[in-house]
Amino acid sequence: MSGEISALIAENLDTVALKAPIKRLAVPNVPIPYSRPLEQFVIPQVANIVLAAQELMLKKLPLLAAL
Repeated sequence: MSGEISALIAENLDTVALKAPIKRLAVPNVPIPYSRPLEQFVIPQVANIVLAAQELMLKKLPLLAAL
């Protein structure tokens, strides 16, 4: 779903202004393990999502400070 949204935004960059590049947080290109601990390691967890969002916000902070 998010890949489709990103593609639509990228296709319409003439009408949309992005403040940061599009970033995707997804399952790596590997088979999903059967083992529960390994499955949880491969699939993005809440902590991974929060960390990715924080990294994006930290990249934006210097731009906001300049304004």
